[in-house]
Amino acid sequence: AAKAVRAYSSIILTKKSDNVGYDYAVIVDANFGEPQVYKADNVKLINQFKNTKYNYIYRNANIQETDLNAYDVVYFVSDIWNKNTFVYVYDKVKIGTIKAVTPDILNPTGVTIDSVNYTFSKYFNKARLNNYDGSIDSFLTEVKVDEFKTLVLGIDGTIVDIH
Repeated sequence: AAKAVRAYSSIILTKKSDNVGYDYAVIVDANFGEPQVYKADNVKLINQFKNTKYNYIYRNANIQETDLNAYDVVYFVSDIWNKNTFVYVYDKVKIGTIKAVTPDILNPTGVTIDSVNYTFSKYFNKARLNNYDGSIDSFLTEVKVDEFKTLVLGIDGTIVDIH
């Protein structure tokens, strides 16, 4: 069981009826919030930083908000009691030419770059693939085969955003 415990995991123990030892233990992993892409104009995220009760910002070391870069993916993380909290910053991208939309543009689940398939995160805005999000003033960047793009990846390796 000790090998299953990770940073900010929570352990819930149930005592035996005779109060000697435990019947079982449940290990609950840390709760990663919705991924948010850091950009200087991301007002929602900037306001969360200003109003956060989270202890620190982390990218394999303690850093400050001023150390964030465009397209870093930010997660607000806590244990199940929301007592031990931190901000985790993931900074992996894949840059290249899109060779395919998989399985097809009508039912897209990901894209292929350099013969590697990348899947869309459940948080990815698929309206980005349609060039129009429904409002009269907002046209989004269309993602096409043979275009050079930057895939912003989340901690699970899925696509959070494309630029």
